[in-house]
This record gives sequence, structure tokens and C-alpha cells, in this order.
Amino acid sequence: MAVTITSEVYLSGGMARIDYTSSLSSPSYYRWRDGIFQDSTTATFWIVPIGAGEITQLDIFDSSSDVPADVFPAQINLQWDGSDLVAMYTVQEYISSEWVTKMSTASKGTGHVHNYRTRVMVDGADCQFRVIPYDSASREGTPLEFSMLMVRRPDKDDFVVTVNETSGAFVLT
Repeated sequence: MAVTITSEVYLSGGMARIDYTSSLSSPSYYRWRDGIFQDSTTATFWIVPIGAGEITQLDIFDSSSDVPADVFPAQINLQWDGSDLVAMYTVQEYISSEWVTKMSTASKGTGHVHNYRTRVMVDGADCQFRVIPYDSASREGTPLEFSMLMVRRPDKDDFVVTVNETSGAFVLT
């Protein structure tokens, strides 16, 4: 019961292809991204969008009882329920004291969940977003507001640690 990554290839357009295999004879694979279950499949590869500068954690298991360790993703995934009374939603982020439109999307109606994945956020930042509903006459409804403190895996260090062979001292460069 072990999954082995056999190949990681970065494709054009911000995509990556991950090939993997299992020690089991005919396994189902359970795929997770940043601690969120994505799907189960029998495919032995996964094509994943990965943005420039994005740090993401991908986990692939061959047992449905396995779950990934705690993760601290670099992006925020906003989700909200759709409504038949809404024609369109606009997602805005509060940046430098003003609301900036990040995306607009048509409503899928009641029973559907809408999703917006943010840019890579700064660790320790207070983040604010809002989703504004519009009816078929383009009248603005009451915004749904999101506010959170971003806590993510720290950026990779910008230094290298070596040991001076003569003195035994650690050297940071």
C-alpha cells in the first residue's frame, strides 16, 4: 500500500503532469490538493494547474482511509451557494484601501456551489473579499463578505547554510 511518484513534468500553460504507481494490483487512487480532497480515480496520472510562484501540496493515496497531513495552502478558496434570483456574481478583493474586481461569473442557480481561488497570498496578511450578487436587471444585491488572516507555509529561505570545514562554523550565504 504505497504510491510512488514516477514522473513530474511541467507543461506549458501553468500545468504539471504527475505520473504515479501503486504497490497494489488494481488500486483506486485518492487525490488531495492542499489538504482538500479532489477525487478518486484509477488513472495513473494527474494533470494539475500550478500557477507561477505557487507552493502547493499534492497527496495521492491508494487507500481511502489515508488522509494528508495538515497543510497551509498559499491560496484561499472562496465558496458560496448559488441562487435562482441571481444572474451574476462579482468577486472583489480589498487592496490598498479599495475594492478591486478579480472575477465575474454567471450564476449557476440554486443548488450549485460557486468557487473562486485567490492569487498566492502573503503569509500573515489580513485578507478581505466580497462576492456581490446581481439580478437579471444588473441591480446589486447585498455582498457576502469574507475576512481572514492568511497563515500559510512560509516561503523558501533565501539563503544556503554551509559548514566551514576548517573552523566548523555554520556559514549563511
